[in-house]
Amino acid sequence: WLARNEYAGVINDRSPENVNKFLSSHSIRELDDSEKTTVLKLMEMQRHAMLMHTSCAWFFNDVSGIETGQIFQYASRAIQLNEEISGDSLENEYLSYVESAESNIPEKGNGKTIYKNIVGKAVMDLPKVCAHFALDSLFEEFNHESDFYSYFIRLKNFQDLKSGKARMAFGFAEVESKVTWESGTYNFCIFHQGDYNLINFVCKFKDEGDFNRNLKTVRKAFDEGNFSEVISCLEQYFGKTTYSLKSLSKNEQKKVFDEILTSTFEENEQIYHQLYESNRQLNKYLTEQEISPPKIFGAIVETVLNARLLKEINCQSPDIALIERLLCEVDSQSVSLDLEMLSDAFKGGIELLAQKIVETPRDLAMLESFENIVKLLVSLSFPINLWKTQNLCYQLMDKVYRKIYDKANDGDASSKQWIKRFDALAATLLIRVPSN
Repeated sequence: WLARNEYAGVINDRSPENVNKFLSSHSIRELDDSEKTTVLKLMEMQRHAMLMHTSCAWFFNDVSGIETGQIFQYASRAIQLNEEISGDSLENEYLSYVESAESNIPEKGNGKTIYKNIVGKAVMDLPKVCAHFALDSLFEEFNHESDFYSYFIRLKNFQDLKSGKARMAFGFAEVESKVTWESGTYNFCIFHQGDYNLINFVCKFKDEGDFNRNLKTVRKAFDEGNFSEVISCLEQYFGKTTYSLKSLSKNEQKKVFDEILTSTFEENEQIYHQLYESNRQLNKYLTEQEISPPKIFGAIVETVLNARLLKEINCQSPDIALIERLLCEVDSQSVSLDLEMLSDAFKGGIELLAQKIVETPRDLAMLESFENIVKLLVSLSFPINLWKTQNLCYQLMDKVYRKIYDKANDGDASSKQWIKRFDALAATLLIRVPSN
């Protein structure tokens, strides 16, 4: 058990030097790379078998709860590693035990059903890791050498093609586990026809020349827009085993759908912006005449102003004057703000702006706009907890208020204006200024 106990040191530090030190101290001879991987898999199997017996395993009120779900994932990993090492699967035997555990929620079924629902997408092997990485490469840029969760990826001969909404990315990748040091090289090609129509092909690395020759045919079909031919060619080379969005965990699916929907919304936003700008003066006139604009235009105004506010407040350097103008427009046109979407963004944005004012306290224009924004947010009953903003403004008051107040008393016009603005901001934030 000494090796098992000292493996805790590897869990805390998986650097190659530390792992090799552990392996050397518990080996009777020097190990080759495949033997090192086997030993590390055995240690991980032992670790997950022990994790199966943590308090989550017995302290729960239903087999469908998150505690049991976590235990099932520990069990699945131990079973997977055992099968990779010995060739024997213990899964059916394990399922025969948990099948007798019925959930108190009838639609959840029993332990066997719950295990299969939870574990199916959670089990990872090197080809599946490559498939996940390939999918992510469509939506974000990676270096040729990248960390990807508990794996290290070396990307080679990567190419990304576009044709309208369709995209195709292909190449090959060396995938290495940071935990077991298992590694493999895989060809991949991911084909995205737009929306959620996405197919991901992965296979063990074949001859690079053969791969490139096959992809010439695929590229020709892709460039011609013959997508059925693209899929047919890919199936001939990779086989019919594919990965789709359904292969991903819920978190990964959400990540991909967020990317897809963001692109769709951006396209639609441009159309809304054009409609909004072309009818802006008419809408202003109707508002001044107290005539309700058509509902369809009200929806456009609401969508555009909410989107603009969210975009600006999320900028690294938000335009405080623009935010003020947009909030004034929201107020004047009685627009309903999407509070759920904007609240967190505004909380972070307001705190960032308050921090900027603390850093540049004499910027009167910034203080003016900030005071107006806070006043508007409060008047619009925006559900934001302003405690951090209050603390920052108190810090500003403690830092410079007295100095500026003294200058104002000496007749400095700019300082008088600053005191006036800060006093108004303090009143809105329910901060008591020093008695003069």
